[in-house]
Amino acid sequence: MKTIDTMRGSLLPILILFSLVAGVHAGPPPGPKAMAVYTLDSRDYNSLSLYMMSGRLPLNLAFWGLTDLHGEQGNPGERANLVRSFSEYRLTWAGADGGLLGIRSLGFQAEYNDMTPARPGAVRVGLSWTPTVTPPHIGPFGGLPWRLNWRVHPWESDEEGWQVSLNYLLPLSPRLAITGFLDRDAHPDAEARWVFEPQLNLLIHERTWFVVEYRYNGYEDAAPALEGIGWAAGLRLDL
Repeated sequence: MKTIDTMRGSLLPILILFSLVAGVHAGPPPGPKAMAVYTLDSRDYNSLSLYMMSGRLPLNLAFWGLTDLHGEQGNPGERANLVRSFSEYRLTWAGADGGLLGIRSLGFQAEYNDMTPARPGAVRVGLSWTPTVTPPHIGPFGGLPWRLNWRVHPWESDEEGWQVSLNYLLPLSPRLAITGFLDRDAHPDAEARWVFEPQLNLLIHERTWFVVEYRYNGYEDAAPALEGIGWAAGLRLDL
């Protein structure tokens, strides 16, 4: 019952937002509108990650959402029992001309985070900048646009600090890409925590990808009963 309650509480907001995004027809987004990723972690638990992105919404808004469902670490017999969750939803406004302060792709961003059962939700506010970089074509790699997203959130509702982040999409070929993120959370009364997950994605059939991911979580690494470093592998489905 604990698993069902956790999943219900985490999935309800994203399902509501999915309905809103799916009903907007402002042109196709540059990638899938939704993704599901199921992986097996080396620390004896499984994960189900649900992603959702919008194209351009009215008022130059854009939405991105993630819900991660995890099993407990170090319990192989219950690794598929998804009892922990982490959710992150972002709404970005790029101004009337596609960029704030005359800077293209610079936007104002509000982000909501929720982690169960560890802590209540928190809101972050700051700026987001998404430049597109096209590297030189070198052999079979390069020549495809890389997408980078820099974010800085100097204000957080729970007053625990601030965050700077990098998200990236680095296509190496039409069938092979590196994706991931790097977060640095600063705290007034503790050392900064790093969280990063680079992921290798290999297209194996139409909208199905094989993924391998390295995971580091500074919060878990600082907890005496948890491991902060692990590897995961599984499948990603673009919806």
